Amino acid sequence: MENKLNNLTLDNNLIKLAKAIAKNNGNLYIVGGYIRNYFLDLKNTDLDICGDLTYDKVLEIALSLGFDAHIINKKLGTVLIKTDTDEYEYTTFRKENYTTGGAHSPTDVSFVSDIKLDASRRDFSVNALYYNINTGEILDFYEGLGDLSNKSLKCIKTPEEVFESDGLRILRLIRIASELGFDIEKRTKECAKTYSHQLKDITPERVLKELKKIVVSDFKYDTTPFKENFLDNFNYIQLFKHVLGPNFDNFKIKSNYRKNFFDLPKHFRYAGFCMLFLANYFKFKHMPTPQVQWACNYIFGNSGLRDSAKDVTTIFASYSLIQEILFNKKNRYKHFLHNFYNADSEIKKFIEAFLPKEYAKIMLDIKLLLAKNIPLSFEELNISNLELINIARIDKHKTSKIKARLLLSCLNEDLANTKNNLIIEARYLNIKLENL
Repeated sequence: MENKLNNLTLDNNLIKLAKAIAKNNGNLYIVGGYIRNYFLDLKNTDLDICGDLTYDKVLEIALSLGFDAHIINKKLGTVLIKTDTDEYEYTTFRKENYTTGGAHSPTDVSFVSDIKLDASRRDFSVNALYYNINTGEILDFYEGLGDLSNKSLKCIKTPEEVFESDGLRILRLIRIASELGFDIEKRTKECAKTYSHQLKDITPERVLKELKKIVVSDFKYDTTPFKENFLDNFNYIQLFKHVLGPNFDNFKIKSNYRKNFFDLPKHFRYAGFCMLFLANYFKFKHMPTPQVQWACNYIFGNSGLRDSAKDVTTIFASYSLIQEILFNKKNRYKHFLHNFYNADSEIKKFIEAFLPKEYAKIMLDIKLLLAKNIPLSFEELNISNLELINIARIDKHKTSKIKARLLLSCLNEDLANTKNNLIIEARYLNIKLENL
């Protein structure tokens, strides 16, 4: 199928490159998301270019035009071209062969001059649109324009051919559907479920990178209404057991807290996704701290998605606070307020966004405690380290331990937070420690 597109505004350097390639009996095309988004009136993605000339020939042409250019992948025939205004990745038309399994890496690549062969290796019809820069023609071999009009995401050729050799395409399917607000075509979705076992061959690092894009996918285009719920697609395709192991057979994210999740700002979305995951994993029950820590490491750490130690620690601390908020015991409530008050500021911001009503109550209760002169941190204790050393005669190596006990006594309201009381109690605690 061919269509003309005459009103696409392009950088002059790109047009210059296309004309130079035409003089060498080649064609230069824009392919993929840039053209797709033009028809959807969405902001542009990165501009990918391709053509029938070999990558080394295009490198030679780009350098002759005074552009900065170098080969970034000989096997895939990719050249990075930098002009004074932009940069582009050029890829020679190619066909690819894969072995069985979904490892996302072709075993054999050969360069071709047939554009349809190049189109046949791509994933979804709406990403297989080619725009000839010199002629203004749109080449559409797999009814991509029709699928754009119908807001439908489907595979080129057959979904079996698309998914059987590249498990990562299943995650891309979920992400792109959510980004664009498209429905996934029925057969494509069913086939993604059938081939979801291919995800086990993808490295955890690749899976994690894609997951982090998916959970913020409805932020991708501000003008796109959020239609496709990626959580429902996760549940239908049942991919968790292949991403996280056999302990997650038939695991599904339930509806609890979904509104809280989708109300989260972009910055906290991934943490919110982890909270949904953990809450469902623990069946919305309070769990001991060691078990929560183990689960966080097992699911998100080195045994699972291999997220950074910093992110895993944040997930653990956030979920621990959420547990205390939702399942707190009245006799331990002040201790929870102490933990919350001393938590990392980013974690507190996340709780504010995820559980706004609960957060407002917590902050009010903290304000009331502080108004009653009940300390929630060492800073609120009415005694300094120097006073403990010089007045209470506490050894400087014991001040932290003494202050921790003073804080606990004040929190339990067994001790008034006054300097005189704290000095007397500190001397008493010091004697106890010396007699142990």
